[in-house]
Amino acid sequence: MRILFAVDIRESDLDRRMDDAVGWAKKLDGTLDLLFVTPEFADSRYTGTDYARLHREVQSILHRMRLDLEELQQRIPEQHRGDVEVATAPRTGEAIVERAENYGLLLLHTHGRTGLSQFFLGSVAERVVRISKGPTLVLPAPE
Repeated sequence: MRILFAVDIRESDLDRRMDDAVGWAKKLDGTLDLLFVTPEFADSRYTGTDYARLHREVQSILHRMRLDLEELQQRIPEQHRGDVEVATAPRTGEAIVERAENYGLLLLHTHGRTGLSQFFLGSVAERVVRISKGPTLVLPAPE
């Protein structure tokens, strides 16, 4: 079974989140692919050389994110290790669901936000659960 783990590499408790995902890959004897989706950067105020410089900087950041994700990938036992992808999209939840279409399972964690922070920041996990057509497992935020 192919499993897609939509991971946020900026999380401070990434070790526990990876342990959870690897545990599911082992239980299901699956291959675990890692996906990190970050918002696109588009700002019409930048043009010409400013835009070219900014584009190079964004590409450099995305490259470093991919290296971080590849480093994280090495924590997955070889028999369960799949691919990694860093993607940009205007809407994170929709991009995750789109990429999960051909997977047997989509795994993701919640950030554990409640109250006003969830209201203002939204919940990618909540959006993914609402629009996903395939099996989706949301793992709780660490306590």
